[in-house]
Amino acid sequence: MNDAIRAFILYLQLERGVSSATHRSYQSDLQQFLAHMQAQFFGTATDPQPEAIDALHIRSYLKHLSDQGLQKTSLARKLACLKSFFRFLLEEGRLRHNPAAAVRSPRLGTRLPTVLTKDEATTLLDRPPAQTWIEARNHAILETLYSSGARVSELVGLNADTIDLETQFIRLRGKGKKERRVPIGTVATEAIREYQ
Repeated sequence: MNDAIRAFILYLQLERGVSSATHRSYQSDLQQFLAHMQAQFFGTATDPQPEAIDALHIRSYLKHLSDQGLQKTSLARKLACLKSFFRFLLEEGRLRHNPAAAVRSPRLGTRLPTVLTKDEATTLLDRPPAQTWIEARNHAILETLYSSGARVSELVGLNADTIDLETQFIRLRGKGKKERRVPIGTVATEAIREYQ
């Protein structure tokens, strides 16, 4: 299995161009999986072949991690790594079936974002007149975020040509480079004018 892990990591680096942090993370996850397989099923002196691994081995590994207190998000990430690894081996012709394909990812509860209360938002936005351009910029940023509901990453992409102060609309580029027109309020419009 060590040779298969090396081939997969090389594939991630050269073919997929993943970051060094990502390939180190995948390598660590796979080495951890291999160590568990050796300790629990094959013996520490054995380098098990990928075709010797089945869905029960993978489930055993995930249960072991869960028993150690690993969060569901971490379990899902480790399973995703194993699925990618075995899919790679399948596509390369080193396996006839993907043992991880039959293993379901743990259900992840949806976390609601934390939001400011009305009083917290008022405290944040109420301020004396800006004395410097940085204060004016910061106020324009906060008012635009509050007024439009834009993500910070979308706000960073705003340019003069994506802001129409006359109609009080901004053009945001979101995830997947999708653009949308969003209205902004009068206070945000005035804050942007003050900053300009």
